[in-house]
Amino acid sequence: MKTSAKLLLALGACALSFAASAQTLLVGAEATKKLPHNFSVGIDAEYRSMEWFDHTAQWSVGANIGYKPAKFLKLGLKYEYLRDQELGETKNEQGVDYVRENYWNNKHRASISVTGDIKIWKFELSLRERFQYTYRPYQEIDQFEYDPFDNSFIPDGNKKVNAKSKIVLRSRLQVEFKPYKKCPWKPYASFELYSLLADINHTKAKTDPALFCDKFRVTAGTSYKINKKNDIDFFYRYANTADDDEREMKHTIGIVYKFDF
Repeated sequence: MKTSAKLLLALGACALSFAASAQTLLVGAEATKKLPHNFSVGIDAEYRSMEWFDHTAQWSVGANIGYKPAKFLKLGLKYEYLRDQELGETKNEQGVDYVRENYWNNKHRASISVTGDIKIWKFELSLRERFQYTYRPYQEIDQFEYDPFDNSFIPDGNKKVNAKSKIVLRSRLQVEFKPYKKCPWKPYASFELYSLLADINHTKAKTDPALFCDKFRVTAGTSYKINKKNDIDFFYRYANTADDDEREMKHTIGIVYKFDF
């Protein structure tokens, strides 16, 4: 058996073993159109479930513009609209039980990125730096107080969710391996570091200090080229975050369909 085939089988076995402990299933789709003068435009959509299909964690849609000033360099600009679900909880304050139901956060995200790559034999190394700004608007959600006489929860005003902005620098190092020119499989692995530049609570006019490692992600997977215009990407991802506001769980299995037209 060829070395490349053995490597692909090993990656498949690892993916199946990680799938058993995965907490999130990510399904996505991307479409990209190449334009004259090395420009491109694209749209994408993504869905994340929690505990496989127990409930929805997040979904998003986005649009982007790319430009390649050189063969080894790419610039990108992107906007995303996200909705993620915050799970409800029950709290006891001064002997009184309060319950907060599930609610949805709306988020707006803009980013600019620079990616450089180099090929060494059958490997392609790339380094991407992405400056990302995320804004969550202020909102009020329903809150309920427990009534012991009726053994039920009754409305008790609203709970305020403050407006918040987060600015991070995402640094990603990735390596791809292509066994031979016409091989449809391209295994890859990457490490991504999130450096927090600013965390702003707009309602309280408070800014938390920067944090070198706010989160890191390790990803391993492979892309499969169906034909000239269609690809499918399969991956496993491990994430570790220091921010309770992040919805990403530690273990994720992902499937992303990509179309070029």
